Amino acid sequence: MAQKAVLIGATGLIGSHFLDGLKDDDDLQIHAITRRKIDHLEQKGFIGQSVYDFKDLEAIRPVLKADTLISTFGTTIRNAGSQDEFVRVDHDIPLQISKMAKEEGCKTMILVSSVGADSGSKYFYTRMKGLLEEAIKDLEFETFHIIRPSLLLGNRMEFRLGEYLSKCIMGPLAFMVPWQYRPIHAGTVATFIKYLIKENLQKAFVLSSMKNPIHFFHANGFPAETYKELLSLIDGDIQDPLSVIGKQIPEVKEGYHEFTDEIIEHASKTHGEGIAIGHSFGGTLSLLAEAREPGLFKKIILLDPPIFSHAKRIILSFLRKLGLEYLVTPAKKSMKRRESFNSREEALDYFSSKTLFKEVPKTTIEHYVQSGLEERNGPFQLVIPRQRETEIFLTLPTRFPREIRTIQGDLIYAVGTV
Repeated sequence: MAQKAVLIGATGLIGSHFLDGLKDDDDLQIHAITRRKIDHLEQKGFIGQSVYDFKDLEAIRPVLKADTLISTFGTTIRNAGSQDEFVRVDHDIPLQISKMAKEEGCKTMILVSSVGADSGSKYFYTRMKGLLEEAIKDLEFETFHIIRPSLLLGNRMEFRLGEYLSKCIMGPLAFMVPWQYRPIHAGTVATFIKYLIKENLQKAFVLSSMKNPIHFFHANGFPAETYKELLSLIDGDIQDPLSVIGKQIPEVKEGYHEFTDEIIEHASKTHGEGIAIGHSFGGTLSLLAEAREPGLFKKIILLDPPIFSHAKRIILSFLRKLGLEYLVTPAKKSMKRRESFNSREEALDYFSSKTLFKEVPKTTIEHYVQSGLEERNGPFQLVIPRQRETEIFLTLPTRFPREIRTIQGDLIYAVGTV
């Protein structure tokens, strides 16, 4: 059943991006409450709208029967004309509408607030934002999401001189600014709001601005949990990784089409805003997924991907016809990999002594032993069996789709040791 959501603040920068980004196949029923009619919404039959002047708030109550209330409602002190009017528009109206929605059975509230929101702030603007957050929290929605963006990028219907000047200054210098204060495009915030609704997340989020969503895809033979130490160093919003890529795929086929499908399904939740980091096998899959679905990632970082030169792919293709492809792939080593241990301690000692792990921190080896082994019928066995690891190496692609040549996003290719 489609999620029903009501939006207040539909003509603002985030609200308008949210409505413009909705598609018929999103399976959402959205109703926008606006001060003035938005003509182009008539082309989207799945979006309803009601026009109110927000003076008689009780008149809005009938349209507040929904699963989710989204508030992108707000103004500036300059536009409001006084602090008292700002409080009425930015605090009192959203709070009263939230209260009515809760009374009408609404379970989820999504509030777009502001970076620095704090009821104890010495600054009037951020203090009011903080007071609104606390007041809505006291209403006790089943789920309450707060988004605190910094300076918003995008084209507003109204001109704000201070915001315009800030964009001109902050844009080029964003790399020097702490991430929570960096400018963020309104479309990114709008995309995340849609994600919160569609996923019907029960866990409440409080997001101060928004870090880049990070999708990490592991190497062949090493579950994602092996990389805990590496992921802890990344300044981004790490998405729950696929612990073992292809775990439910029964057969490995040349071209990795089924694996690529899984990557696309996993990454599509961030709607093109995510950064892919793929190690080895995971890097190859990231590239294939972007080629299949252009715009899936904003940036792709490939760590030691097993992508052979054209000449070597010709040799691999020839050897594959003879059944000798293992001679030029890592399969030659994986075929001999030990896959059974009496205890995790034994496995830790064993892997620590291997050349492959010589430069690897002990904590990473411990993470691998913990996540890469499972107890089955007595001994500890590899979570990614030796046979599966070998099959993946034996089916390394010898042909890549032409679309790889036209990938538009940033592509970073990293090889070597760290």
